[in-house]
Amino acid sequence: MKHQIYLIVILCNLFFANGLFGQKTLEFATLNEAKQAASLQHKPLMVMLYADWCEHCKKMKQEVLPSPEINTLLKTRFATVAINAEKEGASLAKQFMVNQYPTFLFFNEQNELIYGFMGEFNSADFQKECQQALIPEAQFPTLKKRFEQNPKQAQYCLDYVMALRKIRFNYGKPAQQYLAQVSDNELLSEIHWKIIANGIMAISSREIQFVLKNQAAFAKIASPKRVERKLVNVVQEALFPLTEQGDTLRYSAVRAQVKAMNYAKADSLAFEMDCQLYEKVSNWKKYKTITQENTVKWALKNPQLLKRIVANYLEHVSDEQALKQAESWAIQLKTTQPNKENYRNLGKLYLKLKQFDQAKETLNEGISALKDMHFDSSELERLLLEVPR
Repeated sequence: MKHQIYLIVILCNLFFANGLFGQKTLEFATLNEAKQAASLQHKPLMVMLYADWCEHCKKMKQEVLPSPEINTLLKTRFATVAINAEKEGASLAKQFMVNQYPTFLFFNEQNELIYGFMGEFNSADFQKECQQALIPEAQFPTLKKRFEQNPKQAQYCLDYVMALRKIRFNYGKPAQQYLAQVSDNELLSEIHWKIIANGIMAISSREIQFVLKNQAAFAKIASPKRVERKLVNVVQEALFPLTEQGDTLRYSAVRAQVKAMNYAKADSLAFEMDCQLYEKVSNWKKYKTITQENTVKWALKNPQLLKRIVANYLEHVSDEQALKQAESWAIQLKTTQPNKENYRNLGKLYLKLKQFDQAKETLNEGISALKDMHFDSSELERLLLEVPR
């Protein structure tokens, strides 16, 4: 028995010492150690920036990096380190505008960024990216030099933009530099569409405004879906970070630009962002205003958003007229999606409006419907007990 226990202990030690969870695949404990090793061994430095909460990072560390072919490649061709982008790696993440994880950055002996990519990869694709980082012609300095020496070459610009876009770092700069010398008439070409689609994100830019005015022409060059996707993505990229930050001042300025686009898909997305922002900052007066003005237009065909609006009215709105509007939205939800949540919300809304007969009727209907489907109706039954007799 003692020998068995001893053997188990040895196996456990080997298990963790070999870094099955990627702990030893990335060799060095600190960035400085990795930099020194890269310099001494004349290897590129690979830095993995991760976050503790990032499931994609965990999968890369636990499954992809420890695989034999990746482990061998990294140890023979690179000095490697993984650092937490929200702790010891915060300054590096800020320097290269990293906000998506995992991000892999590659540096040469002069500590110059030469390549990068981000996201979760399988072993084969990760290996291809790492090997690409070793090819001088694919590295940022080479692509930058080639473009700067030939600033009128569209393909050189696009190659540089696409490489930088892999880590979302300053990819707009070469695109703007190149397109500044291109006339409006010349913008209508496949190569220029690719540069705009991949390198220009500012709503107010000449290029995006030109795409807005010439959607049909660009749809023939690319496709209607690609043009639509680009315009919607521009709006999302502009508004989403400000929504997450709760920055109402800057959001209002960008929101005005979105409205000026006069583009229905953008307006629909922007309304969702409006709702998220004012919910986040608990500005229920503004929330009520925008939802009363725009819910019928933009949310009736979006059940998840409509459900969220109704729930917020239940919790945060007391104005009777506004609640009556929410009643019609809740009725639509109950009619189109007769589930427990929608019966409950409509019943609660009637209770809040002191429309007790309607509350009782709705809850009884919901209880009956749930029982017919063999679902639990106890929550609605408890709510029914709250209705005054």
